[in-house]
Amino acid sequence: GATRTVTVNTGSGDGTLQLDLTDNNTIVDYTINPLGGAGAGNGNFAGQVYTLDKTVPTVVSITRTSANPSKAGSVNYLVTFSEPVYGVDASDFTFTLSGVTGATVTSVGGSGATRTVTVNTGSGDGTLQLDLTDNNTIVDYTLNPLGGVGVGNGNFTGQAYTVDKTVPTVASIIAISANPTTSGTNVSYAVIFSEPVYGVDAADFTFTLSGVTGATITSI
Repeated sequence: GATRTVTVNTGSGDGTLQLDLTDNNTIVDYTINPLGGAGAGNGNFAGQVYTLDKTVPTVVSITRTSANPSKAGSVNYLVTFSEPVYGVDASDFTFTLSGVTGATVTSVGGSGATRTVTVNTGSGDGTLQLDLTDNNTIVDYTLNPLGGVGVGNGNFTGQAYTVDKTVPTVASIIAISANPTTSGTNVSYAVIFSEPVYGVDAADFTFTLSGVTGATITSI
């Protein structure tokens, strides 16, 4: 009759596929009127276009976007995919932790090919790494699953934050010159902190004196 269904093998590659009819005067009606009239080409017609996407999405990177090292209660990661995807939520992420406990994903925002993942850093000092664990719920717009068919083949290991929430303290101030001392103009102390620190200068020290006057700090 007046309709035909044309089935097309889509070949290989990603892009667009348009089916056109090219009039070669072999199509006629029941009284032998040729398509478009006498003459080749005057019945040509351009059809609709399919967009073909056979390439599966992948994770390109999971990068820190907050300061590192961090003492903050929450930090952010930027997750970048190879193409726009949807179905990304907190259940798609896991952690690799060392010394840190109780870290959680508090929000996943964004659209298209990127997501911002906000993480509660939990408690303790150490490292916090955000990973994506492929459970086949992330797909592109043609429903290609992340990494291809099968759980786990889209897994990705992200960057790690160094988490340090413990404040430094002074462990000791120890006299390391001879004591008592009768000669020389200088004596030395070893000041030991609970962890590496910076910003230490003469303004951070005072004296408690008895019978001594004019003591000054000459170097650190």
